[in-house]
Amino acid sequence: MQPRKDNAGFSIIELMISLAVLVIIAGMATANWQGTIERHQARQTKQELRTLFQVARHTAINRRQMTTFCPLDAANACTNDWDQPISVFIDPGSLKVLAQPDYLIRTFKAMPNGTLIASHSGPQERRYFQFNPDGTVHGTIGNLTWCPDSLMAERGVHVIVNFGGRIRWGKDRSGDGVVEKASGQPISCA
Repeated sequence: MQPRKDNAGFSIIELMISLAVLVIIAGMATANWQGTIERHQARQTKQELRTLFQVARHTAINRRQMTTFCPLDAANACTNDWDQPISVFIDPGSLKVLAQPDYLIRTFKAMPNGTLIASHSGPQERRYFQFNPDGTVHGTIGNLTWCPDSLMAERGVHVIVNFGGRIRWGKDRSGDGVVEKASGQPISCA
C-alpha cells in the first residue's frame, strides 16, 4: 500500500469558484449598503427641510416681518440653484434679496448626497419661498423634492407647502414605492 498524500491547497477551479461567490456576495452587500445609506440620507434631509420651513415660518410670525428662504447667488439675491446653501432672512420689501447682513437668520448647508428640485413658478424653477407675518405663504404655494445621487425616486423625499404655511410630506398612495406630489403624480428623479 502506498501512503496517502494530503492535498495542501486549492485547485485552480476551486479557487475561481470561491472568488466568484465572494464577488457575488460583495456585490449584493454593496447594493444593500447603498440603499441603507440613501434611506438614512432621506430621513436626514426630511429633518433638515422640516427645520428650514419651521425656522422661516416662525421667524415671520415672531418678528412680524416678511421672511424669505432661498439659495443666494454672489449678489445675495435668490437663485434657483437649490444645490447651494439655503438662507432664511427677513425681507421687509419682499425683494428676494438679503439687503442687510443683520437680516440673516440662519443658513442651512446644501442637502447632502442628492439634489433639491423646486416646483416651477411659471416657466422657471422656483427661486424662493416666502412667509407673511401671520405665517401664511406669500405668493404661490410650492414644493421641494430631494432625490438621492442614485436618482432612485423610491428613495426621494417630497415636501408640500399649503397656503397656511404648513408643510406635509408626499406619501406613496399608489403602492408603487414612490411618493406622490400634491397632484397625485409620482415624483421623478431622472
